[in-house]
Amino acid sequence: MDSKKIFAKNLRQLLNDQRINAKDFSIRTGFKYTTVLDWLKGKTYPRASKLERIAEFFDTSLSALVTEESPQAIGNKNFFSAKLNTLLVANNVKQIDLHNDLGIPKSTLTGYVKGTSLPNKENLLKIANYFDVEPSQLDLRFAQSKPDPLTLIRKLDEKHFQRVLSFIEEEWKEQQKKHT
Repeated sequence: MDSKKIFAKNLRQLLNDQRINAKDFSIRTGFKYTTVLDWLKGKTYPRASKLERIAEFFDTSLSALVTEESPQAIGNKNFFSAKLNTLLVANNVKQIDLHNDLGIPKSTLTGYVKGTSLPNKENLLKIANYFDVEPSQLDLRFAQSKPDPLTLIRKLDEKHFQRVLSFIEEEWKEQQKKHT
């Protein structure tokens, strides 16, 4: 698919996600209506400065506007959506609560909940802090391949720290027996 068609598809998806029609989009952004229609038909492609304005309007990345989604990106959206929905239900929180408490636009949150968009880093951190979870628990783009054991140990309270320490001592003793 050529770049004009990819952009047209992505722009249509963003407009649908936020329930905005082409006319409203042109009014709210100051772009000519006929230009927006040409973009949506895949006839023309916006200049870089306009792409930046569009990305800012939708609170998304430039790459989300101009590239086709990989299976990994789709998987990341589904993962984030599932985790966010689980947290919302478990904490009896509604989207409007997140909007009011975090200042994230309602339409942006709808995209997250439906799995049609991923948060930028700033919004991810707001949501992670709100639910008191690590960003990597919500978004695979921030997952580490292996957690750092020392970082995990430092997060333990005294009781759990002592249990881990006892376990390590037992494992070390068993290892020493095998080597002697």
